Amino acid sequence: MKNIIVLLLLICSVGLFANDGMGDIPRNNVKFSNKIFRETVKINDGKNFALSPLSLNMSMSLLSNGAKGQTLNEFASVLQNDPYDQKLMNTVNRILLANSKGLKVDKYNIANGIWVRGDYERQFYLIAKNYYNGDVFVLNNNSKKDINNWVKKKTNGKIDQIVDQISPNDKAVIVNSIYFYSGWTNPFPVNNTESGSFILENGDYFPCAMMKDKGLYKVFEYNGGKVLIKELKGYAAMYFILPPRGTKLADFVKDIDFYTLITNNTEGDEFYKVTVPKFKIEYSEKMNNIFKNLGMKDAFDLQKANFLGLSKEKTYISSILHKATIGIDEKGCEASAATSVKATTKGIDREEKEISFNRPFAFAIVDQLDDIVIFEGCVYKPE
Repeated sequence: MKNIIVLLLLICSVGLFANDGMGDIPRNNVKFSNKIFRETVKINDGKNFALSPLSLNMSMSLLSNGAKGQTLNEFASVLQNDPYDQKLMNTVNRILLANSKGLKVDKYNIANGIWVRGDYERQFYLIAKNYYNGDVFVLNNNSKKDINNWVKKKTNGKIDQIVDQISPNDKAVIVNSIYFYSGWTNPFPVNNTESGSFILENGDYFPCAMMKDKGLYKVFEYNGGKVLIKELKGYAAMYFILPPRGTKLADFVKDIDFYTLITNNTEGDEFYKVTVPKFKIEYSEKMNNIFKNLGMKDAFDLQKANFLGLSKEKTYISSILHKATIGIDEKGCEASAATSVKATTKGIDREEKEISFNRPFAFAIVDQLDDIVIFEGCVYKPE
């Protein structure tokens, strides 16, 4: 059997947005996270993966400002904002960018870059600058190196390539990057780490380094499984999600609702002996089919796509590439993500209570200041 690690980074903004009249926008953002997570589980068929729904959402939200008609309706449906209030969504993303500085973790950087060839709509440029703090550049056939260097710098060297080629038909490349690092509020004692065994879904034992700790932890039940919250510095935390014994992780997470999981944990802290494996993930996926499966079809069709808000030229989405990395150790958690979206004019480019995470589990990193998803995931085999 193949094995899987799925990563979810969540950023949530319920309290803040409610006060600003943002309504259900934070919940809708997490609904998008749920949908992307479930579709990615399906296509990876038990293989390790990591993704950032925040990065995907922000890059596609920015591009939606160039969409019109049915193409815009598809963006609204997939991004879980129907009816789609363009100004409200742009404002939400501007707030998320501003709030990233208030999370007070060690390092947290979100950046947007837009490379455009030839003439384009001035309104799109103004929105990219004013709402998404976008760096806007001229796109040419030699922009591959510039784009990849920009991403490498923004992700602290963790992701060094997000485009593999630029064709003469590419009208625009929209790139979002995220870099996150935070130490644990209470690190795992290094001297407690020891060799252990992780139980795979086929019953085999996989040797790995197991981190151990004793202390007060918030642990609560969710759909028959258990969730442990490990606090990171500032207003962030990592959620470790363990399915019931005998339940496959993919079956358990297909119904997961991260919004409910994040906002309904009311249990108090209790004393636990905790065991968690060290692991690292590097993941890359072309997301075209995932967005098509979610209902965004016209945007990928040259004859049907309507991006007149971006350019007067006939334009469609030729590629959505997403990359993400994550690693946890005794000190903390480091994660990065990058998304590139190509808009192309024609042609196609290629008591002591104890909880032990010694069997497949899911996890999430949560911005507890705002309550929205940054990264999400599942561990079938820690490597």
